[in-house]
Amino acid sequence: MPQAMPQAKSSFLNLTLEPSGSTPLYLQVYSGIREKITSGEFAEGLSLPSERKLAQDLQISRVTLRMALELLEQEELLRRRHGSGTYVAKKRILQPLSSLSSFSEDKRSRGFKPGGKLLSLERLRPSPQEVLHLALKPTADIWRIRRLRTADDQVLGIEISSLPCELLGELCRLDVENTSLYALLRQRGLNPVRAIQHLRATAADSEFAALLELPIAAPLLATERITWDETGQALEYVRSQYRGDRYDFVVELHQQQL
Repeated sequence: MPQAMPQAKSSFLNLTLEPSGSTPLYLQVYSGIREKITSGEFAEGLSLPSERKLAQDLQISRVTLRMALELLEQEELLRRRHGSGTYVAKKRILQPLSSLSSFSEDKRSRGFKPGGKLLSLERLRPSPQEVLHLALKPTADIWRIRRLRTADDQVLGIEISSLPCELLGELCRLDVENTSLYALLRQRGLNPVRAIQHLRATAADSEFAALLELPIAAPLLATERITWDETGQALEYVRSQYRGDRYDFVVELHQQQL
């Protein structure tokens, strides 16, 4: 039998509400629940009591409670499943597009533990696409590295990285199993300084769905990135597929000065 989801304990109801205060009740409830989620007091996957029970225990109307829950759902802190209940949602990963960093570097800087599994490491001739993006001769060899990427042991995506063999020399599994490829490049005196990245929406095929623990046709964020060093040498061409339910890309915009 599947393991039952944990139930929120009475501590959940220890919210101090001020019915006569200047802040509307639904915002007080929203803030109280939000704090318990973001602080980690309520773990991912925690099942909340029914709306009827919560409203009774908080001594508020179900309309007021529902307004608070809807705000939390909009922030993707809660997930409501019809006929099942309300659950604390899994954390989403935010990836900024305004700075150049590897997957491992970015996740570590945000307090996550990066990890992954090496699916394949091949030395082979490049495809026409790899020849074009890495500015290689068709007879040159590349390393094609296929990895499953995780953060805090959550499966996030699949990366297929292609790098010129002449830049890296010989590689083994230990070199790339759970290592930042940018760090590997820097160890060889190659400094990634510029990249172009394309994003598009796609759907998981049977292979990617199985690897990413998703149903077939689940939404994915597909990216392609080419990275260069300060001399204009192409260092890496990487194609990635990230879980659409756990990954967000964020762009910081500034007003152009006229």
